[in-house]
Amino acid sequence: MEIVCKNCDARYYISDDKIPLETKTGKCKKCGASITVLGKNQLNGELVLEEMTTAKTEFEGTYVRQFLAHKGSVIIKEFREIARLKSNYYDYSRDDKAYQKAQDAYTKAPRDDKKAKEDLRAFSKLREGKNPTIIISTLILGIIKGKDQQTTFGVKLAYIGTLELVGKNVFIDFDELPELMEAFDFIQSKADILKPQKCDYTELIYATRDDAQVGFFQETNQEQTAFTKFQDGTAYLKLSDLLMLKEHILKAQEHLISRGASIDNY
Repeated sequence: MEIVCKNCDARYYISDDKIPLETKTGKCKKCGASITVLGKNQLNGELVLEEMTTAKTEFEGTYVRQFLAHKGSVIIKEFREIARLKSNYYDYSRDDKAYQKAQDAYTKAPRDDKKAKEDLRAFSKLREGKNPTIIISTLILGIIKGKDQQTTFGVKLAYIGTLELVGKNVFIDFDELPELMEAFDFIQSKADILKPQKCDYTELIYATRDDAQVGFFQETNQEQTAFTKFQDGTAYLKLSDLLMLKEHILKAQEHLISRGASIDNY
């Protein structure tokens, strides 16, 4: 009998001789959520999910999020910031009027008016400082329950917004990294091929398990813009910055390997 956790999609199998006659409840070993089981044979007391064997399967989302959702255990979190990458774009819609006012004041002021020039320069720097930033970090998560210990490795990409400075995080499992590196190379090769061509608006996107997106688009004027998307936050980059993001993630991967990460862990 196969049972699926509704919270994290972990799958379990109970042999026929362990299936209860009446409704029983247990806890998922991965996330701690309650699981209800309907079956045939009667068990004494609460159903113990440790008697089940875990069936490996593909699922949406990351191992990292499953670890973070785990309850009833000691969780060890280790983070290391690798680099920060600033976006080249900021949505000025919220303060365009103020910026326009500063521009108008400078335009109407005498050419030797140093204050108007300094005010406009200071406002421009303030706007430049609001560009979204991507923070690349490694993370190592350990779960300790009794004598058992499990460890998972991954990369965290944090999107730090503009006015509110609200962070949006996405996680990349260690076993996703090789495919992500291939995606970066594919995106760059397609960008090189399209650059000299005049074509309709074209967009190329790669999505991770945690719904982070990286890609680029080329407009009809042949201008190319790379981007990363984190839920509802988007950071626009130069194509060269996208390659820089790849290099930062490669450094994160090297650090995780030095700490014991391996594809065999998954």
